[in-house]
Amino acid sequence: MSHTSFKLPVAGAPMAADHPAPLVHGLLGAGALLVGALLLVSASGSLAHGNWGAPVVVGAVHAFTLGWLVTLVVGTLYQLGPVALRVPPRRGRLWRWALPFHVVGAGLVVWGTSAGRLHTAAHGWSLVALGLLITTAVQLGPFRAPLETRGRARLVATAFALLGLTLLVAASRLAWGWLGFMPDLMGLRLAHVALGLGGFGTLIAWAVGSHVVPMFLGTREPGSLLGRLIPALLIAGVLLALTAVLPSLRWLQAPAVLILALAQAIFSLRGWRWFRARATKSLDPALTLVAVAFVSLLSATIFQLALAAGAITGSLELSTEIGRRLLTVWGVLALPGWLSLLIAGVLFRVFVFVSWMVREGPGTASRRPAVRVSQFARPRMAWASVAFFSAGLTLLCAGIVFAHPTIARVGSSAYAMGAALMLLHHVLALFAPPRPYLPALPATPSSSSPKATPTPTPIQA
Repeated sequence: MSHTSFKLPVAGAPMAADHPAPLVHGLLGAGALLVGALLLVSASGSLAHGNWGAPVVVGAVHAFTLGWLVTLVVGTLYQLGPVALRVPPRRGRLWRWALPFHVVGAGLVVWGTSAGRLHTAAHGWSLVALGLLITTAVQLGPFRAPLETRGRARLVATAFALLGLTLLVAASRLAWGWLGFMPDLMGLRLAHVALGLGGFGTLIAWAVGSHVVPMFLGTREPGSLLGRLIPALLIAGVLLALTAVLPSLRWLQAPAVLILALAQAIFSLRGWRWFRARATKSLDPALTLVAVAFVSLLSATIFQLALAAGAITGSLELSTEIGRRLLTVWGVLALPGWLSLLIAGVLFRVFVFVSWMVREGPGTASRRPAVRVSQFARPRMAWASVAFFSAGLTLLCAGIVFAHPTIARVGSSAYAMGAALMLLHHVLALFAPPRPYLPALPATPSSSSPKATPTPTPIQA
């Protein structure tokens, strides 16, 4: 069997039941991230002037959310679900039926919203909803989880339920006129964003990330009251934002934003503590990208608090150009920054490890000598991707703050280069021959102790 083909491990392996699932989801999701980044380049002029409602901007947002975020969350759960949640997927092979519906549907939504073809976007929405229904039936089973992971599994199930509400809010315009239903338009947009980014994205980032990130860092994560407050505040904030759809309850919009900001601030604090207490002080590209994501979360929280305070005091109107630009910066920090880079950092680790499991892991028919996980990674390419992501995000935000389209275009182009390098990195990890293994020299050689070749743990990339 060729080293480029998929080879499943023997039955009873301790990891996911179907390793190609996270790999296929990862490659397709990374392609969607690149599409979203290229749409940001096209929309850089609109972004620089705070025109976040432009069709191409809306298309980019859905490429990041449906194409990248949802695809990667689903794919990663096929690998991390049995490890972090100890819940194997029901009929795991059904992802082969759900994924085409999701990918085609997300593509239609992105195309339809970018081109102003709402009928096309509506058909795509239907396919996405069908794919997520299949995925939910396959993935979720919080009451099947053992007692020690049941709480985390229920958070994942809650996040998917909020994702379903997000889809319903997106389709709520179909109900306009029924029984005189006329929602507050700004409240409807707030509810959609709060449910998608705060309810689904950040809640599932806490549910899975609070296990995975400390594990990658070698940090012990004791339970704490602040940690337990994060999901409660996120759920309260998104439900409050949902009620603000009604015009008579418009005054609840600012409190909902403040509650969500409080949850994000606590999450940022937890992330800072994880990195501060890490066992290994040097960071690899994956963990560096996770750190950049937490910086983006903290920055987005600061902008969120400023926007809420301005709305409460009446000192900042979102209808003005400065208000629109500040709101656009918040959106860039929250989606291309926080959630997209957090998932990208985790994927740098998971994708390389699963590629090794499929090609050289236990139960495969490889005839080569033992190959290490690190031989499937390309560190220089990964570091270049991190640099482009970080510089691009910074320049894009600066271009919006100073209303400078050229800076915004340079920043979005750099971000797109980071996405392209990440996609190429994962393609090489899955299909290219492994790199030659070069054992690292000891940091402080001693004549009295023999040289030892470090053996990476299975999760190391």
